[in-house]
Amino acid sequence: MTQQPSAAVAAKADMACAALARTWQHLARALPDAWVVRDGGAVACVTGVGVPWLNGVWPEHADADPGAVAGLLDRVQATGLPHSLHLLRLPGVRCYLGEAGGQTVTTGVGVTLGDFTGVFNIATPPAHRRRGHGAAVTARAVADGLAAGAKWAWLQSSPPGYATYTRLGFETVETWKCWITSG
Repeated sequence: MTQQPSAAVAAKADMACAALARTWQHLARALPDAWVVRDGGAVACVTGVGVPWLNGVWPEHADADPGAVAGLLDRVQATGLPHSLHLLRLPGVRCYLGEAGGQTVTTGVGVTLGDFTGVFNIATPPAHRRRGHGAAVTARAVADGLAAGAKWAWLQSSPPGYATYTRLGFETVETWKCWITSG
């Protein structure tokens, strides 16, 4: 059974994340073509060196904004350099990256807490949709959660993913409206 980390452990994890992010900022200042951008609780650093773990995105704390992380990762990817995404390791959290033909085709996150697994951020670029990649990552996240002791799984679906999730056996138990600001 997966347990939530204590407040003391969570505070130490945040402190370690912040220290790592500050370290990358410091090191980047010594390299002529390096740059650092901070946004939404994460830092992107490009050293210019063609090694994935020397160009990437690191969280500054456990609850870094996923949208900001994705935006920073896009900026790093646009350099054309090998790069990486460093995620804070928390008990029960699994991150998935699906590849086909040497290309990244889908991603997802599974979070197992006690008797349930939540499935989040199943994302497949348009060019790779309708080939079962998102379904495969979703099924894997559920299977891993069940293997870790979960008894059931849940997710929130976007309209494009709805048919995939119903084919996998998910059922609608609630519908929520979501309003998003324009600015």
